[in-house]
Amino acid sequence: MRPIISVGVSACLLGQRVRYDGAHQAHAYVLSQLSQRFKLKPICPEVAIGLGVPRPPIQLVGSLQNPEAVGKTDRSLNPSHALRALGKDVAQTWVDVCGFVVKSRSPSCGLGSTKVLVGDEVIRAGTGLFTAQLCQYSPVPVIEETGLENVTARRAFIAQVFQCYRANRQQK
Repeated sequence: MRPIISVGVSACLLGQRVRYDGAHQAHAYVLSQLSQRFKLKPICPEVAIGLGVPRPPIQLVGSLQNPEAVGKTDRSLNPSHALRALGKDVAQTWVDVCGFVVKSRSPSCGLGSTKVLVGDEVIRAGTGLFTAQLCQYSPVPVIEETGLENVTARRAFIAQVFQCYRANRQQK
């Protein structure tokens, strides 16, 4: 019998209509391959903190080291604290999860691919606020869906998920 290994996944990648514009970003490899190997556990950080669908889009601003998530049109919208708190909470409570696949370029989920406005300059090297906390407080592997398109990166991620699973079983 195959072990049940849980992997967290940005809900939009699973075809859930949770994006700011009410759309999804269903990812073929996640749906056809990862779903066969792992138990996929969806999360949309923006929905989880109470932002609706559809919702005003947010963007990262400030600095690469410590950006804030603010509304693109309404700068008073600032869910930064809630996104960070959720990332830390998920890292500490989803102890059965052995990896995460996150949505690239997202101000909450991106991993090194998100635009950050630093003054008048746009830098495409930021990490979403949820994912930054997830990476800080959890040792599990994290990859963007775009990383799954690279065979070497995909294999490394899957191997790391299995390593995490084995390490978790040894601790019990």
